[in-house]
Amino acid sequence: MKAEPIAHLVAGTAAVPSPRTPERKRQDKRDPRLPVAQLFSEEKARRLWESLPEEHRQDHFDSVNMPEDYGRAFTKQTIDREKDWFSQAISFRGLPEPMIWELAWCVHQQVAEGYAITTVRFQELRRGLVLAIEHGGPQARSARSLTALSHEEWAREVRRAVMRTDASRNASLVTHVLNSVKHLQDRLAHAYHDGEWWRLDVWNPSLDRRIPQREHEPWGRSVANFSQLTTDWFREAAKWWLSVQLLTERYVWSSVKSRLDHLKWFQWYIDQVGCSGPQLVDSPDQLRI
Repeated sequence: MKAEPIAHLVAGTAAVPSPRTPERKRQDKRDPRLPVAQLFSEEKARRLWESLPEEHRQDHFDSVNMPEDYGRAFTKQTIDREKDWFSQAISFRGLPEPMIWELAWCVHQQVAEGYAITTVRFQELRRGLVLAIEHGGPQARSARSLTALSHEEWAREVRRAVMRTDASRNASLVTHVLNSVKHLQDRLAHAYHDGEWWRLDVWNPSLDRRIPQREHEPWGRSVANFSQLTTDWFREAAKWWLSVQLLTERYVWSSVKSRLDHLKWFQWYIDQVGCSGPQLVDSPDQLRI
């Protein structure tokens, strides 16, 4: 049954607006409430590093030490087209050790998920971070983690460093660092989060491996954003209920997405008629025996 007739019966009006709101933040990849800088610790970063296979725990990858799976995922950078020379090398060198651990872990996760690593862009990211750490302000110079600054702050520090050095060679560096760091921080925020996964307002299976998934989940890269359920008790109840359905394998991920879309209509109904809480009545005396 289509959603519009259902809402029409509930509200008793001829024209029914969509429950989706302009501030729905559909592009959020992680819960904006996650204080990514506060989640970091060197011990957590070390655990990410130590979780990698030994051959993947390197501060650079080139033709000498390239693991087979990385060789398939890393794009080729042409050095000499006529001689068919190319490079797939990337490096983390020149960065603080915990940052090296984070980048190595992020690269490994991206390859494991079937994504390619664009070596040229990755090398630009590293160059921008090194510039910021060596020539940026005090906050960038003391940074030990990618999470130490927001992605906007990293971009500002790179811009400051570029102005102090070879600005003509780094025209697009700021934008590239801005976008890349945001993606990496989204991934690290879930890895560093210690709380229960289902309490987050944004569920992202591609970044948070704690979320139960089928082996081949066709919707596994889609995000469930509960922030549109603006009534606190309703949002928390929905997260608990749907997490239980996932954990007990009553629902698959696509079912969660479908149920969440339906719940947005109930949120719209609450917005229209008001609600004092999840209880059936305001007072026990109002319950009919």
